[in-house]
Amino acid sequence: MLNRTLGLLHKYCAGTLPASASDVAPSAAGHPLRAAAEEGAARAAEAYAAMAPHLALEAVVGVATRGNLFMEEVAPWTALKKGTEEEQAAAARALVAVLEASRIVALLLAPVVPRVAARMLTQLGLGGSGGGGDGADPLAVLAGASWAGTAWGGLPAGHVTPAPVPVFARLDDSVPYVTQPAPGGAAAGGGGGKGGGGQGKQKQQQKQPKQPKQPRQPRQQKEQVEEKEQVEA
Repeated sequence: MLNRTLGLLHKYCAGTLPASASDVAPSAAGHPLRAAAEEGAARAAEAYAAMAPHLALEAVVGVATRGNLFMEEVAPWTALKKGTEEEQAAAARALVAVLEASRIVALLLAPVVPRVAARMLTQLGLGGSGGGGDGADPLAVLAGASWAGTAWGGLPAGHVTPAPVPVFARLDDSVPYVTQPAPGGAAAGGGGGKGGGGQGKQKQQQKQPKQPKQPRQPRQQKEQVEEKEQVEA
């Protein structure tokens, strides 16, 4: 949601917000995304106070999901590309709403995943001088952040955002990944015993070749052999 919206903002608005978040959504009653953000922030606050971070994260995911749905419903890329001047202005204002929701999501995530929150705020051009990327210091980026900041209306008109960079890097197909179990040890046989454990167990379980059976002697012949042995003794 964040990276895609920033990409559109830079492509069609030179990375600058054309209006403030308060202007594009003056009230929750008139804007579904603001309503979702305010409801999610309230639910997350209650969950954190109750020491239930998993419920807080559910509330945050709800806000992000509504933001993605809002983007699909409005489809601002269409109007920005070939709409009238009025339609383009409305689409640009929709981008502001999504970015404001992303800002609130970042602050709601900060108690649980501060580094992710710091990356998001950095992408929005907010959060002190902590820098961007994986090496950003979350404490520096989040300096001055407070729960009051989760209220709608934090992004001002004319705010300039940096060039978008994905918060989560894509997997590099050129990097080899482990697809086979490691030889020996627990990977080979579940870690049973000392000195190679699983391998030794596997060897013991291998079938041994069957030995040919000796023919049984008749009872009378067996008794004669025993008598002969006694005489010789």
